[in-house]
Amino acid sequence: MIWKYCFYIFLFICLSFSAKSQNNYIIKGIVKDSLSQTPLTSVTVTVIGEYYASLTNSKGFFQLPCKKKNVQVIFSCIGYSSKEIPVNALENKNLEVFLLPSSIKLEEVVTNVKREKYIKKGNPAVELIKKVIEHKNDNRPDNHDYYQYEEYSRKSVALNNFNENVKIKGYEFLHNYVDTPKIGNNPILWLSVKEKVSDIYYRKSPKAEKEVIKGIRRVGIDESFNQEGVDNVLNEVFTGIDIFGNDITFLMNRFVSPLSNIATSFYKFYIVDTVSIDNKPFIDLEFVPFNTRDFGFMGHLFISADSSYSVKRVQMSIPHDINLNYVSDLYIEQEFNQHQNGTWILSKETMAVDFVLLRSLQGFYAEINKHFSGYIFDEPRKEAYQLATKTSVSPLADQYPEVLWQEWRRKGIREKEVAVTKMMDELHQKKSFNVAGVLLDVFSTGYIPTGKDTCNKVEIGPFTSFISHNDVEGWRFRTGFRTTVNANKHWYLAGYGAYGIADKKFKYYGDLRYSFIEREIYIDEFPQNNIGISYKYDLEVPGQRTLNALRDNFFLSFNRDDATKMSYIKQFSLFYQKEFENDFSYDLRAVYRNDTPTGSLQYLKQTSDGIVSINNMTTSEFNLLLKYSPGQKFYQQTGRRLKVSLDAPTFTLTQTVGIKNFMGSDYNLQSTEISADKRFWLSAFGNINATLRAGKVWNTAPFPLLFNPSTNTSYFIEPESYSMMNTLEFINDQYVSLFLTYHANGWIFNRIPLIKHLRMREVVSFRGLWGSLSDKNNPANNSDVFLFPMDENGNPTSFKMTNTPYVEMSFGIENILNIIRLDYILRMTYLGNPDISKHGWQLGFTFKF
Repeated sequence: MIWKYCFYIFLFICLSFSAKSQNNYIIKGIVKDSLSQTPLTSVTVTVIGEYYASLTNSKGFFQLPCKKKNVQVIFSCIGYSSKEIPVNALENKNLEVFLLPSSIKLEEVVTNVKREKYIKKGNPAVELIKKVIEHKNDNRPDNHDYYQYEEYSRKSVALNNFNENVKIKGYEFLHNYVDTPKIGNNPILWLSVKEKVSDIYYRKSPKAEKEVIKGIRRVGIDESFNQEGVDNVLNEVFTGIDIFGNDITFLMNRFVSPLSNIATSFYKFYIVDTVSIDNKPFIDLEFVPFNTRDFGFMGHLFISADSSYSVKRVQMSIPHDINLNYVSDLYIEQEFNQHQNGTWILSKETMAVDFVLLRSLQGFYAEINKHFSGYIFDEPRKEAYQLATKTSVSPLADQYPEVLWQEWRRKGIREKEVAVTKMMDELHQKKSFNVAGVLLDVFSTGYIPTGKDTCNKVEIGPFTSFISHNDVEGWRFRTGFRTTVNANKHWYLAGYGAYGIADKKFKYYGDLRYSFIEREIYIDEFPQNNIGISYKYDLEVPGQRTLNALRDNFFLSFNRDDATKMSYIKQFSLFYQKEFENDFSYDLRAVYRNDTPTGSLQYLKQTSDGIVSINNMTTSEFNLLLKYSPGQKFYQQTGRRLKVSLDAPTFTLTQTVGIKNFMGSDYNLQSTEISADKRFWLSAFGNINATLRAGKVWNTAPFPLLFNPSTNTSYFIEPESYSMMNTLEFINDQYVSLFLTYHANGWIFNRIPLIKHLRMREVVSFRGLWGSLSDKNNPANNSDVFLFPMDENGNPTSFKMTNTPYVEMSFGIENILNIIRLDYILRMTYLGNPDISKHGWQLGFTFKF
């Protein structure tokens, strides 16, 4: 979804032309603490007599336009004495300003001056934070059996640095909607505003948390996108901040909390001052990571000056050299109030983030404002916990009047945020803007519309599969189509045709399905309740149905292996798909399949008369797939879902039953497969993606019906496949596989001189397979099954595994230029097998914060 915003930025830039500045001068500089010499965040910089003002960023930097050469500039910040200085904009373009902390004591001055000689033992700041951590759960709402409250949240996204120097021909009206951000000093143009009001219910035992969304308001440039999917992405990127946990989940990463159990080993702490908030004394405790490149924050905790050690307020930003992509500045603030029953409750939360995808382009600015009210600690209505899902939406959520929204907002919303609706009306009157929207959909979905808006009933694509290459077809040309909900809200038709230059055969596929639920945008939108039929005649690699779906990808067309072990398949399927709100789903299929080997693949049998060739194989199967993915979130497109909740586990169970002689089937088949995958976080040490699979074929069957591990012999990384294993190299009727990928987030590289400035990150992968083949499916012991594949000289190319597992290890570097991953793969076992690659390189592309 973030790429859609990028595309609109690209549009604005392409339409713009350079113009002279409306301001004659620019003042730049940095503001620092006069004692510690550290940069100061959120210092207000104002030119007397002019409209312009600015805030310093996390590096203490500011930039301010002015119309006069000689001006008076005021610097002000909470906890510091204000300072006014004269500035000559021509002579003093890069200022260095020092502010003196107000109400500072002599002993604190001594402590601050010696900050570089940081010692934990006997440090009063360390002793204080230990007490805070020890008591952090004493007065939290979670200690109560029940509680509920109302939450108002507003997520706003803007184009950053949209100042008067940016002139867009025909789009001059956009400057009427320019606003000022909470952080940074660059004017912004709001693109999207999303508001939500919810009732939150919490029960301690059995633990449950439910959200009932009673109001939703969405306006902006993404109003034509899948709004539920956009919300899922934004919620995953901007999760609620829980400083009381060991880790803080934010920007799809885990940051070490200043109240973590390991906080004193990760952060330096300093007692700065004692300040008065709401006429009560609180200790200002500053913190900063020992290594500022690690995933941590810098900021201030305001701790109650009594034996409760409660947190009143937290203000956080990120170190300027943190190994975090696309974020140039960040500010988080939370405020806590004490309820009449003594519980400290979160009352408001503010986040502001500056995103820069490419330094030469304009970036994004995102702002999240929340306030929490109406806390009740009595037992709530029980029906709230009987809801099938964690989150439910009122059917009237998008129908509330503006007057009610003004009441929910409490402290109001900025005028320019409300005006986004009017701005969008003006934008949609521009032909170039609407054309860009069409191009955006083409690039994000891969399909080309054949009509405009509601007239778009058929789409052609995906264009990424128009041309590819394999060793049997040579160059393969393919074009496909699909209908949209504009054609019919219940019926869906899709298909493709393909032709191979080398084999001179035409392949085709058709899919017709009916949805029992009237669809709004996508025929396969959640929850699915579809019945359908499909027919396919195409080329596949036996046993590798997972990767066959990706085979037309141009980047997977070139391989290190002679990939000629393939077969032509004719497959007819009748299926029913059902998804439930509780994240459980099932898929039931009846499949008729005829399989004809081609290329170097042959189906051979050992008989009393010698080896005979089998022209083809027919199977009739019934498949049941059960899937449970609690907490799943995804971004929906037609025919594709992009998973955004990477931490959510997924469990699957597949049962296949084949019946011999039913519709001409040659074999019986009984097979079972189970799988589980999950991401595990190791706090500041990164995360591990784990996938565990196991399967067993219970009866006698030829090798195309057994388990053939998914191999990826291309030069590009594909998850859950073996990179140094040849196609059909191992054949098993029972197996267990384990895939582990450890992303270390630069934990080692961040500590190496020179290397640390490149912001690269380490990645290590393990791929293991434990498999076996019973005598009943081994052609050496049973002549009723096919012989294993052989080369042209009659030497076997497929093998039975011994007690030794197959193991691959890869060592890689990711985050090269922010998006590139390069892996070096080592094959660790079965090094004596013929024609294998013992090591190799693979390339990948990832977009990660």
